[in-house]
Amino acid sequence: MEQQIDQGRPSVTVGGRRLARTRHRLAETGLAETGWRERWDAARLFLTADGESGAPHGNYTITVDPADGSLTLVLPEPLRYLANAPRGRYRLSCTVTFHHRRPEWLDRVSAHRAVRYDIVYDPARDRWYLDASWSTSTTPPPARKRSGRPARGCSPSTSTPTTSPPSSSTHTATPSANPTRSR
Repeated sequence: MEQQIDQGRPSVTVGGRRLARTRHRLAETGLAETGWRERWDAARLFLTADGESGAPHGNYTITVDPADGSLTLVLPEPLRYLANAPRGRYRLSCTVTFHHRRPEWLDRVSAHRAVRYDIVYDPARDRWYLDASWSTSTTPPPARKRSGRPARGCSPSTSTPTTSPPSSSTHTATPSANPTRSR
């Protein structure tokens, strides 16, 4: 793989290499071609929008209103005639509710801080899912208190702990929402 990247020809399989290889072993895996095709199409069918700090509710392209759970998408110019909301947006007929890490999500969207959304389809459940994710800085755990006594074999002058500036790292929090269908 490194050699392909160095040569400027990385091998990328949208939908996943494992699923692509499964196509050649349908009998071994117990999948019919139509079942494989459903999974393949679903793995390749997704929409992602990175968030922007300062944008309404943390993402201009895909917006979830925390008050009512409505989800709107900005349509590309050729599809703007399909807009059913102001400013070339399309409002979905379903609503979104986040249960996992909802307070954190609410804090972010209320403060208009960046939130990334991924819309994916699960063919096994015949449902669409909306995932929200964001980066947060983590604080290092507090330093362990020392007893003030020098360690064995050390003189008092060499046992003074040295402190280094805390390092910051990020992790991604991903709450998942199941859009509830309204009929």
